[in-house]
Amino acid sequence: MVSAQAKIKMALLRASGQKRFYDNASALHHRLPRHQKKSMARPPRRVRRRCSVEQHEVNGFPCFTFRPRGGAPSDLHVLHLHGGGYVEQVEKRHWRYAADLVRGSAAR
Repeated sequence: MVSAQAKIKMALLRASGQKRFYDNASALHHRLPRHQKKSMARPPRRVRRRCSVEQHEVNGFPCFTFRPRGGAPSDLHVLHLHGGGYVEQVEKRHWRYAADLVRGSAAR
């Protein structure tokens, strides 16, 4: 059974028109440049202040390593792949989520 909260969220998503954005190829190509801002291609300043961030290239694609500031290194790693990576830039909430995962775990 779908909860009332989930039903409200689904209705809001339907009303936002986001599904049409992905379902219609011409709409996607028309609106895509607005979704691929260069400023979104690296972690926001707030995340960089909270975590140590290193950028590497892997087969020509940017790969970021987050570590909490301070603390001893650890063998524990968190691999976070945001959805829509071939279409969308990473959004601020994705960067914050990755930083929160690292800060909330023993990953160093």
